[in-house]
Amino acid sequence: MKKKILVALGIGIVVIAGAGTVYATRSQEAKNSSNQAYELGQMIQEQDKETDTSDELYAVGKDIQITKQEMENHEKRFALGEEDAQDSVTDDGKSSEEKAFQALVRRKTLAVAAEAAGYTVSDTELDQIVSEKREAMDAGIDDPENKEYGEILKALYDSFGGEDQYWEYMREETRTSAEIEKYFADKEKEYKEQLGSDGETAQTWDEAREELVDQLIAEQDVKTI
Repeated sequence: MKKKILVALGIGIVVIAGAGTVYATRSQEAKNSSNQAYELGQMIQEQDKETDTSDELYAVGKDIQITKQEMENHEKRFALGEEDAQDSVTDDGKSSEEKAFQALVRRKTLAVAAEAAGYTVSDTELDQIVSEKREAMDAGIDDPENKEYGEILKALYDSFGGEDQYWEYMREETRTSAEIEKYFADKEKEYKEQLGSDGETAQTWDEAREELVDQLIAEQDVKTI
């Protein structure tokens, strides 16, 4: 159950923070889930304080690039998800480095696609989006039947100095996520309009969306250096 809750929160972190997860390494003296969430929040902030003055690149694509510092930071975040600190491969068979690289490529590719298509999110829109996401995440935070979720979320907030500080910290990443969501919303509309009477036999939008993402990533032709 802990792992499922952490994954759910992790999705939010991945979307908002660019890559990462609310997993954490289980040492021989296993940490509880709220400590893991707190640790991730602290790690994100500490990493962001480290100014990347190096121009050393890890990978380059048509419109995107990933620095070695970005890879190092995000690999550490994903490494928190290892079941065993000595095991460099996660339970889905991918290493922390592979997961970090895929997450960064996906995020950067989608951000570029949304920007190129002209999607923007105003401050007023962003205020509303943050309010809605905040409300959704806080639903059930004090539910006595789901204490673990509440403890994890509160620990995550605490790691940023409070709930207000968390959302302020994530504000611009939330804007990027919202621009990507706008891009996908219009693509979904286009897809469904093109289906016409064949809608019942066609692939689902979720499948079509992932094909679109794969195509966009392929067009970037990202290569490690």
